[in-house]
Amino acid sequence: MPNDLRDRIAHCATLLREAADIAGMTVSGDGRVSEADMAKLLGMSAGHLKALRIEGRAPSHHQPGGPGTRISYKIELAAEWIERGFLEV
Repeated sequence: MPNDLRDRIAHCATLLREAADIAGMTVSGDGRVSEADMAKLLGMSAGHLKALRIEGRAPSHHQPGGPGTRISYKIELAAEWIERGFLEV
């Protein structure tokens, strides 16, 4: 990955973390937020983010217990998704 892309991803992740902090969102020790919170950070509804996830077009997500358990998103991976141009505007 080129250095400029890495720098952009790191900067974007910092901005997302700051926005999560300002909004009072819970961020896990490894930098994850809930699906609803990630949707807010991305400026979309939770339903739209869920639809993108189901279609395989959302940032990488984590589902610890398999189907039916809580979905979370790592801020760093969402930042990479944004910087690689996958965010729909």
